[in-house]
Amino acid sequence: MLRDPIACKPAVLAETDQYVAFGSEYRALVGLPGIDNARVWEPEPATVYFWER
Repeated sequence: MLRDPIACKPAVLAETDQYVAFGSEYRALVGLPGIDNARVWEPEPATVYFWER
């Protein structure tokens, strides 16, 4: 995942041991299983994020 350098569009990530999910607002993630224990955060602009399994 990469967020644009200007970060003009909102982005939110949720990360657990089972999944990584993203949306444009926190409200989009509230129905996910285990969201209460997820790491939920806003990615930094112009930063590349990747996950391995």
